[in-house]
Amino acid sequence: MNTAEIGVIWSLLGQTWGAKFLEQYGPKPNEAWSAALANLEPDSAKYALTKLIDSGSAFPPTLPEFVVWAKKYRPIDIRMDANGRMYLGGDCTPIEAPRCSPEVAKANLAKLREMLKDLP
Repeated sequence: MNTAEIGVIWSLLGQTWGAKFLEQYGPKPNEAWSAALANLEPDSAKYALTKLIDSGSAFPPTLPEFVVWAKKYRPIDIRMDANGRMYLGGDCTPIEAPRCSPEVAKANLAKLREMLKDLP
C-alpha cells in the first residue's frame, strides 16, 4: 500500500475504535504499523478491517491481529471456458455440480411428483 492508502486505513481504524485506538497508537501510524501496512495489498487491508469490525470487539486490534486477518484474504478468481464451465483460479480445476446416484434421483423425482399432484 502507498502512503495515502495507509492514511485511509489508519483513519478508518481511528474512526471505528475512536479514542481507544488513537490513545493507544496515536493520530499517525508508527514505524511498525507503517512498515506492515506498506507490505499489504489494499484489498487485504480492507478485508482485515471489515473482519475486525464484524468481530464486534470493543478493543482496537493490535498490529499482529490486523496482519493475521489481512493474510487470510484470498481473492476469488472464477473463470469460464468456451463451453460455459466454471473454473476456480488459474489451475483449470472445474467446479462440478454435485452428483447423486440414479436411485436417489428417482426417489427425489417421485417425491417431487407427489408434491406437485396436489397443486391446481
